[in-house]
Amino acid sequence: MDGLTVAESAAVLGISQLTARVRLHRARRALRGTPKPDPAETALPALSLVEAQCPPHVLSTGRRRPDSG
Repeated sequence: MDGLTVAESAAVLGISQLTARVRLHRARRALRGTPKPDPAETALPALSLVEAQCPPHVLSTGRRRPDSG
């Protein structure tokens, strides 16, 4: 519940503030063990879509692409 206080979150969820704090603590602890996604991997599908929709002269940067030899 981004932007809400513990009291506000508890009221919205209909639980006690103690239960809200415990759940928040457990969620943060679980997220600490989750690796962040690699930006390069998440950008590849978007780049492929751009390449598929753009004419070659729009994508040209004057540099050789790695896959062009």
